[in-house]
Amino acid sequence: MNQREVPRGGTLTMENDEEGRGMRTRPGGGRDLSGPQLFLLSTTALFWELVMIRYVPGSIRVAGYFTNLVLLSTFLGLGTGTILGGRIRDPLRLFAPLVLLVSVCALVFGILDATNPAGQHIWQGGPVQAALVGEATFLTTVQGWFTDAPALPAEVLIPLLMLLLSGLFVPLGAAIGERFSRMQPLRAYAWDIGGSVAGILLFTVLSAAGSTPVIWFSLGFALIAPLVIRRAWPARGLFLVFAILSIAASWVLSSAYEWSPYQKISVSPVTPKALGGVGDEVVGWELKVNNDFHQMMLDLSDGMDPTGPLPPWRDVYTAPFVGRDPGDVLILGAGSGNDAMGALRSGARSVVAVDIDPVIVKLGRELHPERPYDDPRIEVVVDDARAYFKRTDKTFDTVVFGRLDSHTLLASMSSVRIDTFVYTLQSFFEVRRLVRPGGRIVMSFSRAQKWLAERIYHLLRLASGTDPEIQHYRYTHCIIFSV
Repeated sequence: MNQREVPRGGTLTMENDEEGRGMRTRPGGGRDLSGPQLFLLSTTALFWELVMIRYVPGSIRVAGYFTNLVLLSTFLGLGTGTILGGRIRDPLRLFAPLVLLVSVCALVFGILDATNPAGQHIWQGGPVQAALVGEATFLTTVQGWFTDAPALPAEVLIPLLMLLLSGLFVPLGAAIGERFSRMQPLRAYAWDIGGSVAGILLFTVLSAAGSTPVIWFSLGFALIAPLVIRRAWPARGLFLVFAILSIAASWVLSSAYEWSPYQKISVSPVTPKALGGVGDEVVGWELKVNNDFHQMMLDLSDGMDPTGPLPPWRDVYTAPFVGRDPGDVLILGAGSGNDAMGALRSGARSVVAVDIDPVIVKLGRELHPERPYDDPRIEVVVDDARAYFKRTDKTFDTVVFGRLDSHTLLASMSSVRIDTFVYTLQSFFEVRRLVRPGGRIVMSFSRAQKWLAERIYHLLRLASGTDPEIQHYRYTHCIIFSV
């Protein structure tokens, strides 16, 4: 083992070169904690990055349509901070106030509506709607304060969000860069990568457990606390105050909702009047994800009013099976159960209902008026659609793609575009393997952009070798392709 003296800012430290590990001791004999501190900082940075990727699109509707906005902002902030390194004095003192600023902005921007970018129509409808099953909450009170506020231009809101999020991560990047400058590069990267993996795993576990932003924020502040508590009491007190206020702001925006591993979910009652008919009785439930309409759980049984607004919706869910025996049915993106119930209503022998979101499935079990998932003929599988049809060895008479996130231009369940992940030529070839001779592939799509509808049409034609049949249901804004 060799030791050498290395100058550090006008002083000498002893560096242990054994196997390149670079264990250091300070002149006074104390251990240099740069490595463990870098590990903790990297864990904190990746954890907060994932928090913001989930929290901001779930709170501010516009951010959900620009799915790389948060990711690019965090990269910019961390990179800028790392470059600045030791030029920012005590950068971590700025982190908690910046989290509070982002939390308050998320609260305000999440309540206000935003205009579409000039010349484009990407989203429609009003601002965030609270709350879970329509109960009044503190958030609804706060919303009332902004009832007459003007909509924010998207061209202003999006750059502002990017500036706020980038600024949030500059202090973490500066602290990481300062630790990097003290260490040998390979040793620093080892601590950094280890911490990054730990942060990802930690947030993955919390998401899988269905935890809420209050838990995320609390744990995020707990991770950085060991690097802050060594300061004098006033600094520690301010950190605690900012942390508590940030957690409180996250509670205001999140307590009225269910949080699945993928998205924020709200549920509110549906009446005939809300569907363009007459009457205030509850005929189902509307389910929103990340502040956008996602689906409805409707009572489409034989007891519905034949002159009301529900029959067109019933037609949409039975359309994939009209004029033929459904046989054994696979539904990809089954949601809360309307498609599965439509299959049973049309005479299906059995249904395998696949949906990735366990909370949506749970709400379907609990709230759907027709209770489709209680029927023994339906097997519910909580899994990703493409992963399921890659693994299964079952075959079916009818395979239905149940409007997988087709209601938005961009996917709301993840940071990828659904039309480039599930609606691909490879996917359709894989699905053909599951279809029995004489069977059928059906795809339902809502509010399809013209270019996207044409793309799906041509992909289905390539995969099947035949021209797809097209049904257009204008009342429900639904297009159905069949091959």
